[in-house]
Formats: sequence, structure tokens, C-alpha cells
Amino acid sequence: TIASHTRSFTKSSSLTDEEETQLLEELLLAKEVRTPEALESFFPKHDLARIVKAARVLDGRGRASALTTLANFAVLKPDYRRNILLADHGSITESISRMLVGIEAAWSGGAYLPVCEIEGIVSGTHLLGSLAITRGEVGTEWRRRIAQNKEVRRVIRKFANGQNESAARAARRALATLGVNEWKPKVAGQTGLRILSIDGGGTRALLTFEMLKHVKKLMGKDIHDMFDVICGTSTGAIIAASIGIRRKSVEECEKLYRELIGKVFCKGPMATPKMVLTRAYYDSKILESVLQRECGKGVFIDSTAEEGMPKVCVVSSKLGTSEVTCHTFRNYTYPVGSESRFAGTPDAQLWEALRASSAAPTFFTEKLLNGTLHADGAIVANNPTAVAIHEAQSIFPG
Repeated sequence: TIASHTRSFTKSSSLTDEEETQLLEELLLAKEVRTPEALESFFPKHDLARIVKAARVLDGRGRASALTTLANFAVLKPDYRRNILLADHGSITESISRMLVGIEAAWSGGAYLPVCEIEGIVSGTHLLGSLAITRGEVGTEWRRRIAQNKEVRRVIRKFANGQNESAARAARRALATLGVNEWKPKVAGQTGLRILSIDGGGTRALLTFEMLKHVKKLMGKDIHDMFDVICGTSTGAIIAASIGIRRKSVEECEKLYRELIGKVFCKGPMATPKMVLTRAYYDSKILESVLQRECGKGVFIDSTAEEGMPKVCVVSSKLGTSEVTCHTFRNYTYPVGSESRFAGTPDAQLWEALRASSAAPTFFTEKLLNGTLHADGAIVANNPTAVAIHEAQSIFPG
């Protein structure tokens, strides 16, 4: 089996035939990993550094396969991003950078790019984007170095504006994770940022829909095509994400919300006993099922692969041992040197973030995410206007 694949992979001249065969064996096994559970069982039986080495020393299809495998690992288990950065003496960053610059130069020179090189661009850029949101000091330092590399930024921008849609999507996502936020007017004549802040308030959201429909009628455009930054709390978070990230019309959002009211806010005969046992009158599982159905497995930052995506954040209340603080789930990061006063998460699943933001006390139970309890964002900012303005200033400093 290995021999039949060998001719499809190009190796570095520094590799012996035996070393090449060993790398290919490791790579072919790694490509079979499809689930987080399979990834857990794959390591520590196998060496992650060898997969990273394959991305460094192989060319063509071999390199593309290694990068695709690593990009898959980074999605399946975000905690592995740090391991990827540190494996093989930290070679992955230079490998991706050299590959992207080299392929772009050949492409610009009129060279024909085989399918494997396109795969290398897509997987390498996607992996770069995932590594840029690695938590901890290792991820922060690596992100700073890459974000300040003008040549790499130039190449990624070029791919983002290119004709190959798969490469463009991966590049737009990578720019977002690196905090490369370039403002472009949403409408003709626009001279400044347009920010939409949507309050919480349960069934009062129906009033919000009427106001948004009026704005849409006046402007003749969908809401997501009008605003640069959209921020919401609680029920406003569901509206903000539905309009901004899911790009639903106001009418579609209203239909979804009326369904939520009918299914979720319905007390049964066990409501009072349920309140005693769980501190919540309503069934949180029903809310979660509707949100999961609407959002799927979408992750906030992944939405930036779409062209023209507005910056969207939703607010939750982070419950600590001594204080309650504001937390933002968002589909953007900040430019190097710019910070927000609010802690935040760019790679949370969309449905989980909305569930956390709408976990109103006595209505629904709190939501546990990454070891931290989150409750309704209305506790800290029912009207998130100040949060939205601060985030806009952090996204587009100066």
C-alpha cells in the first residue's frame, strides 16, 4: 500500500528512502483520524512531530496531505493546537509561511498549479488560522509574529481576493484570526462605522423585529448588509447571530423567535418542582435543541470565511467565585497591540454561545463552557451598546 502511494509524494532530497517510507506510513494512518475520540487514541501511540515533519520535508501531494491532516487535528481538538506549534522544534510556522509565499510567487508568474498545491494553500491557510487562536502564551507569541510578517499578510490577502473560492474562504478566515480587520463601507457614502446593538428582554424582542423591519424598509437593504458591528445580549444575542452570522432576514428571525416562544416558554405541570430541583422553570434542553438545529456545528470565527461578514459579538455573564464579569463570544480578533477590556472567545460553537447568553436566571440553567459557568448577558449588560462601541474601537483602533 505504501509503495503504491510513494510516486504521488515528492520528498526532500535530504530524506532517505527508508525515512520517506516511515513518514508516509505515519501520514496515511493519521489521515484516517475523523473524530476527537480517534485522535485521543492515535496519540501517544504515534508522534505528532513526525506529521509536522512531513509537512516540512515533503512537497506536492505529500505536503498537502500532511497539512490537511494537521488542520483536521486542530479542528477536532483545539487543545492540540499548542502541541502542533511546539512539535518538530516549532517548524510548522516557517513551513506554512515558506509554502504560501513560494506558491503565490509561482502562481503570479503564470505557473499552472496542480490540485495538490491548491489543497496545500487551503489546508495550510486554514491551519494557520486555527493556530492563530491557540490559547496561552505560546499561541499569543506565535500569532504576534505571523501577524507582523508583512509578506505573509500580503500573500494571504491576495488569496482572499483570488478566484479560487476554497482558498479565498480559508484566507479570509486566517486574516480574521490574525486580527487583520480592514474596514470597507457597507453602503455608498458611508464615512464611519455603523453599529447595531440589540437588547435582551424576552418576548419584547417582537418590538425589536418591528424596528428592524422599519430600518430595512427605509434603507432597502438587509440588516446584515448595513452594519459593520452587530452586538446582542440574551434574546438580542439570538437575533444578532441570526441576522449577522446566519444572514437571515428579519422576517426569518421573527419566525424562528415565535417558534422559540411556543416551544420553550411553555410551563408544564412539573414547572414548580423543576424550579426547586434545577433552579429553572423552563426546559433548557428544548432551547438547546432548537439552537443546535438552527446553528449546526458552526463556530463563530469560521463565519468569517464568508465575504462581507460583519463583526458579531454576543454577551454573556461569566460567573466567578467572587464576581460576575462580562464575556464576549465573537467572530473576530483584535489587531496586534489592540486589546479589549472584556474577556472573549472566538472559537466557541455558535449554539453554545447563544445558549450561554440567554441563560436567564430562574428561566434556564447556567451553561458550562470550558470549565466556566455562563449566565444571561443581561446580568452585566442587558443593553450592550457600551460593549459594542468598545469592541468596535478595539477592532478598528484609531
